[in-house]
Amino acid sequence: MEPWQEPDLYELDTRVAEVKGDAARFERTNFYPGGGGQPHDLGRVEGASFAAEVTEVWKEGDAIWHRLRTERGAIAAGMTLHLSVSRDRRQRLVRMHTAEHILFRSLQNTLAKSLSLVKISLGPERSSLYVRADSLGWGDVLAAERLANTIIWEDRAITHHEMSREEFGRFPRRAQVRINEQRVTAERLRIVEVADFDLSACMGTHCRSTGEVRSIYVLGFGQEGDSWRIDFAADATAEMLLAAGEARNASARLGIPVAQLAGRIDAMLSELERLTERVRALSLQAGSVTKEAIGSMTLVWAELQDVEQKQLVERADSLLAPGVTVCFLNRKGDNCQVLLMAKDLNIDAPRMLLGILGPLGGKGGGRDGSAMGGCPASRTAEVIPRLREALAWASRTL
Repeated sequence: MEPWQEPDLYELDTRVAEVKGDAARFERTNFYPGGGGQPHDLGRVEGASFAAEVTEVWKEGDAIWHRLRTERGAIAAGMTLHLSVSRDRRQRLVRMHTAEHILFRSLQNTLAKSLSLVKISLGPERSSLYVRADSLGWGDVLAAERLANTIIWEDRAITHHEMSREEFGRFPRRAQVRINEQRVTAERLRIVEVADFDLSACMGTHCRSTGEVRSIYVLGFGQEGDSWRIDFAADATAEMLLAAGEARNASARLGIPVAQLAGRIDAMLSELERLTERVRALSLQAGSVTKEAIGSMTLVWAELQDVEQKQLVERADSLLAPGVTVCFLNRKGDNCQVLLMAKDLNIDAPRMLLGILGPLGGKGGGRDGSAMGGCPASRTAEVIPRLREALAWASRTL
C-alpha cells in the first residue's frame, strides 16, 4: 500500500524530488491525488525555511504533484519538509468512500433487478451515487440503507488484496469483484474487501473496519437523466436524529404510529388532489361571464385563475354558438393563459391571437377556430381591448 493510501497517515517527513513552477513532487507523499470519485487531499507542507498550503494534488503517470500556495521562503529540490494532510477532511472522505462501497453493495443485494453503477461523486459533507436500474423507489433505497447500517454496526473488517493483472485472472473470487476492466489501466490492482460482503477494485482510501463509518443516511433520491441519483452522508447521526424527531412529531400530531406516516401522507395527498380539482371545477362554473355585442358578433369572455386546461376548453366549448367568440383569461402565477375559440365565423383564431399577444410579449398558436397562447400576467388587462378591436375589424370585413 502506498503512503497516500494509508487512511490515517496524516503526517509525513520527506524530501523534495522536483519543482516545476508552483508545483512540487516529493520522494514520498501521504496526499491522496484524487480519483475514483474521491477528491484530492488538502493540507500543508512546512520546513525550516519554507511553508505553503497544498491546494491541489494530481497524478501524472506514477508521479504525484502538489500545487503549492507559498506563505514563506522558497522551495528547492533536496529540501526536507513535513507534510500534513487536513485531518478532519481526510477522515470525512475516508468514511464517505467506504460508505459508498457498502451502500452500493447493499443496493445490489436488496434489488431483485439489475443495477449498474454510472459514477460516484464524493464530498466531505455529502456524496452521490448515480446508478441505472429498471426501476427504483424509496422502499428499495431505505431497505438498502437499513442493510448498509447493519453491516456498519457489525464492525466488519476491511482488508486489501494487491495483485498483478495476471494474478487477478486467477483470483478465486474474481466474479464477485466490482471492476470496470476497460477503465483500469494500472499494471497492479488493489481489491478492497468488506468481510463476507463486498469486493471492489479501488485505489482510494478506506476505513479499516465498517464500524469507523459510524452510519449511512440517505439524504435524497430521484431520477436524473437516464440514471438515478442517491445522495447520502456518512457519520450522519445528527441528520438521523433530526429526521427521527420530525417523524415522531408528525406522528403525534396525526395521532398515528411513525410506521403509518407514509401511507397517511399518500392518502392526504390524494384527497388534496381530489379537492383541488373540485375547487377548480366550481371556480370555473361560478366565474362571471361577460357577453357583449361587437358588430354582428357576440364576444363571451371571463377572467379565471388556476383552471386546468382541459376544464377551460370544455367550458369554452359549452358556450360556443353560431356567431359567438369565447375568450378566457386564465391567470397562473406570473403568466396568463389565453384561450380563444370561435364558431361558424370566418376567423383565423391562431393568427388573431398571435396578433393580440405578440405586442404584449406573448405568443400563441392553434388551428382554425381554436387557439391557445399566453402573455405576462401584468399585461392581462390589455388582452380584451385588443380583442375587441380585432373582432370589430373582422366584423366589418365579413
